[in-house]
Amino acid sequence: ALVMLLSVSCGTVENKSTDDGTSTETSDTTDTVVATEDSSDTVSTSQELPEPSEPTEPTEPDSPSPDSSGSTPLFYKVTDSDGSVVWLMGTIHAGLESFYPFPDYVMDAYEGADALAVECNVVAAENDLGTMSDMLAAMVLNDGSKVSDYIPADLYDSAKAYLDEHGVYMEYFDRFQPCLWEQLVSELKYEEAGIDLLLGVDRFFIKEANDDGKEIVDVEDLYEHLTLSARFSLPLQEYLLRQIVDTNAEELSAEIDEMLRIWAEGDEAAIIEMVNEEDDVSPDEQAIYEEYVRLMITERDALMTEFAVDALENNEEIFICVGMAHVAGEAGMVYQLREKGYTVEIVR
Repeated sequence: ALVMLLSVSCGTVENKSTDDGTSTETSDTTDTVVATEDSSDTVSTSQELPEPSEPTEPTEPDSPSPDSSGSTPLFYKVTDSDGSVVWLMGTIHAGLESFYPFPDYVMDAYEGADALAVECNVVAAENDLGTMSDMLAAMVLNDGSKVSDYIPADLYDSAKAYLDEHGVYMEYFDRFQPCLWEQLVSELKYEEAGIDLLLGVDRFFIKEANDDGKEIVDVEDLYEHLTLSARFSLPLQEYLLRQIVDTNAEELSAEIDEMLRIWAEGDEAAIIEMVNEEDDVSPDEQAIYEEYVRLMITERDALMTEFAVDALENNEEIFICVGMAHVAGEAGMVYQLREKGYTVEIVR
């Protein structure tokens, strides 16, 4: 759950965002119809949905947080030998009101940039019915099987009971891969922990860019980004679902509060230690863990680094805003750009 907040732009299931990044309630029904490989067999979401929850007020961390003037995030300037510049903001896809406003060293760079680059514009995606239908279609079990055919009975029962408890479970969810279940449970766990995804740093800058008329560029292909978890192997999807189902909301809240504090203070050494901390996995889980790191982090680090290189080569001053795990990771963007000969320096 923690890696997700540092590496993947988070969409929401129960809330939709307007183009300016604010939240609106979803309607009581949806009209998405997802076709399976058998053209006569469809999974329709034209069903009565539970009333959306009221947005949860974000909880302040127990440990000291930045004062009301805002945070002091870690921020990088990348330059090449010709003087071309891109800015590199390692984000977290959740947030606190106390993060804002950002200091001048961040906002001056944003205002002077030609465009904003984000992993993908999740605000626009959430308001595009076709995009969301395509995302759901990628998660459907096309052969007529059910999620219970792929995960242990105890895990299915626990996940179903949790969704039932929160008034979310619908029978048609059984026709989807475990990744959809993991997404639904994760969002509810975040809500229980008092975590507000709508205060994420990427969403803040998307709203700013929409208000300013600044161009917003996707670093990643939108469809590839939104369907990433559907490309995980079923054993990996099962592993992630069990992790989030077994997560205690209070413990999750404490861990995320600490992560938010570290991010807001902007101490590079502490952030590097945080994003490079390895999970404790058993030998039997090692292959699954390596698959996760490769798909979630390593391959995407390389793609994001190449995006920055292309911008520098084309003398485009881009404000790049992607998950901190991709920026400060062991072989993340900062490391790779320095290896390629670019100057990367912290801005304060």
